[in-house]
Amino acid sequence: LSVIYDYAKENSGPLKQGVDAMEGIVKLMVGPVYRKIEGKPFEVLRLADRKVDDAIVKLDSHVPPSLKSRT
Repeated sequence: LSVIYDYAKENSGPLKQGVDAMEGIVKLMVGPVYRKIEGKPFEVLRLADRKVDDAIVKLDSHVPPSLKSRT
């Protein structure tokens, strides 16, 4: 999954700065939570992954179609 993300990020063209900014915000918000659950059961990490996926889907619904067609 990370390979696909890295590829999409590198080929995001004019949206790359926005992607980098969002990535920084997510890391800032998720970092402390990750450090708390590090070493915990895999299920907790899977739950967090689903929550992040849900957030990305919600964010995607707010991106104008004209921007989506550019990538």
